[in-house]
Amino acid sequence: MKVLGWMSLIVAGVSFILGVISKVTLKPFYFLPGGLKADNFMDFTQICLLTAIAFILLAIANKK
Repeated sequence: MKVLGWMSLIVAGVSFILGVISKVTLKPFYFLPGGLKADNFMDFTQICLLTAIAFILLAIANKK
């Protein structure tokens, strides 16, 4: 569970950096045919951070 938490944090960090770059340049990233805008990256970052919190708390609870 701890590994999933750390992976989630890393993905959130990368998503946050891409979101900031997209916001500054005012251009979406074209990973998909329609492109991904900064708002999509920031929403995904929030989901990853919440997932990381859940996995880390679960790992702490299993430790006790």
